[in-house]
Amino acid sequence: MIVQLSNHKYETAKSILALQQQSYYTEAVLIDNFDIPALNESVEAIRSSKETFVGYFVEGELRALIAYEHQEKKLQITRLVVHPDFFRRGFASYLMKYLLNHHLDTLIYAHTSEKNQPAIDLYYSFGFVISRKFNLPDGHPMVVLERYSSYA
Repeated sequence: MIVQLSNHKYETAKSILALQQQSYYTEAVLIDNFDIPALNESVEAIRSSKETFVGYFVEGELRALIAYEHQEKKLQITRLVVHPDFFRRGFASYLMKYLLNHHLDTLIYAHTSEKNQPAIDLYYSFGFVISRKFNLPDGHPMVVLERYSSYA
């Protein structure tokens, strides 16, 4: 079941944090970079975030989520995480479809590591293209993927 999350509530923020730490730890191993800011985020940072969080629940447990910031006709995906036990089961795709169906006529973009091929492949499968490459201050290569969402 997909629902919007109330990240300002302590227990919800705690669940978001636990899920993203598990998911981003797996990503950190994959890309060989443990400087992912979300790994060191706090419950209070999530509670005060202005992002919109949408979660995917399985048997009452938060197993995946997508978060974004939306301004007029531009939307940035800020988080897309899946519990490692649920990788490759379509949860990220379900959340992407949800997002695309609810934000038509919008430029949607996301940043990810150039080394995170599973994430890049997911974005490609939804018609995203790499629009820019850049390096973080530590030299880690990143990409920006975007697509104009006129239909899902």
